[in-house]
Amino acid sequence: MDLQGRDASWQLDSVFVPPLGASGKAWRMTDGQLQAMLQDGVHAAPSRLPAMGMPPFAGRLDGQEIGDVIAYLKEQWTKPERDHQVRATQAAALPADVRAQFGAQLYAVKCAICHGAKLEGLTQRIGAPGQERSVRIPPLKHDILAQAMSDALLRGIIIQGEAHHPIPHSEFRMPDMRVSDEEANALVLYLRQVWQGIAP
Repeated sequence: MDLQGRDASWQLDSVFVPPLGASGKAWRMTDGQLQAMLQDGVHAAPSRLPAMGMPPFAGRLDGQEIGDVIAYLKEQWTKPERDHQVRATQAAALPADVRAQFGAQLYAVKCAICHGAKLEGLTQRIGAPGQERSVRIPPLKHDILAQAMSDALLRGIIIQGEAHHPIPHSEFRMPDMRVSDEEANALVLYLRQVWQGIAP
């Protein structure tokens, strides 16, 4: 009733249920994402409780009722959370080319310093004076590994940074870029267009 969800325990009949309030991530989703989640449900990742996903409510709740649930959730969020959700919804409604242009601008400001203005990758000098060494930051333009990632994984790396690197012994770690969800979405869209040869 308090939207706090439930932590999983090691009991076989217990499962994690994510919170929907301030400590959760629902307020970071667009209206379309919230509606799709309620209609279609969410499949749980493979685990010891593979059947414990969020069930679909299409057929049990009509469109108006799903809208009412979303409106109720929004009333429980703080104003900054509601404002963020409105911005995310508005950004998702922009034409793809406008969002990609926004992503290109963000890339130039936040990403080019490491990955290069043309996604070509750069060599950086790191370390204390006298102990500096060169670190090659990977190019993104022809990065097959990055291109094979899902949009969700790319967004997660952009927003949260990278804890591990696929190249053994690499000293480079992707930092937390401190961007919003809609900014991360725009960056992903821009990268996809570059990889498809659409963006300049």
